[in-house]
Amino acid sequence: MTRFVKVISISIHIFDFVADFKTIQQKIDLNKYKSFDAFVDDVQLVFDNCRQYNPETTIYAKNAKHMDSFFKKLLAQHEKQPS
Repeated sequence: MTRFVKVISISIHIFDFVADFKTIQQKIDLNKYKSFDAFVDDVQLVFDNCRQYNPETTIYAKNAKHMDSFFKKLLAQHEKQPS
């Protein structure tokens, strides 16, 4: 009888700061953001964490890259608008 052993690597990541879109939406709904910059920081953290903890060839990291680029374009448009 031949037996095969499959080695599985397990990776555990402990996040110092966690952000996700559901939490961001809840914070918006509950007026928890004290500034627009705090909102931007949380959104950026979602993208940064995604790229940091997923290989760049995954769909997650690729989508984070595209969404980050799109978000920065929206921010640039927002900053051009008069207050």
